Amino acid sequence: MDNQNIYVRICFDFPHFEELEINLNESAIKEIKENMSNLINLHEEMRKVIKKRIRE
Repeated sequence: MDNQNIYVRICFDFPHFEELEINLNESAIKEIKENMSNLINLHEEMRKVIKKRIRE
């Protein structure tokens, strides 16, 4: 896979939005996907712990 163009919308000063174009290579995209997956899993684990503590 060659470099891919990823369009990112970043809020600098609400409600003004600036669109940026960022070029990422395959390894950067893979790392971003892994980090997002890890964050989702961490969120789920935290949610389970909170629910368990609420029940106690």
